[in-house]
Amino acid sequence: MSQSNGAFAILDAEGGYVQCLVSMGANYLVELSSHRFMPEMAKRFTSDTVRFIDEAGFRLPRQRANFSETLGVTTRAQADELADFVLGVAHRVFDVTTTRALKITVNLPRTFTAHVGQRRSSDSA
Repeated sequence: MSQSNGAFAILDAEGGYVQCLVSMGANYLVELSSHRFMPEMAKRFTSDTVRFIDEAGFRLPRQRANFSETLGVTTRAQADELADFVLGVAHRVFDVTTTRALKITVNLPRTFTAHVGQRRSSDSA
């Protein structure tokens, strides 16, 4: 998965971000800024925020990396849960209280939107 062959959304909270990247399948790579990659993030990782991230299945990165996890999302309910989690990260980790405080970047490549449209058509048959 990369930004060149999949759809992605990045929620930039000025000083940290959470992003989701999906390839043609149902696997979403979810990544959020870490203190290992961005040292200024260290002040945001209190015991409460680390517990929140840990309970979601993310582990502290050991090297110069961000928190990341690949999640399978195959239903609308799972997609809604992922969206809730992403907004929860923006709120609990980055102190975002309104979506106006986020710079949101979304990319849906033409090939991706065509694939999703085909899948939806076959799902309803």
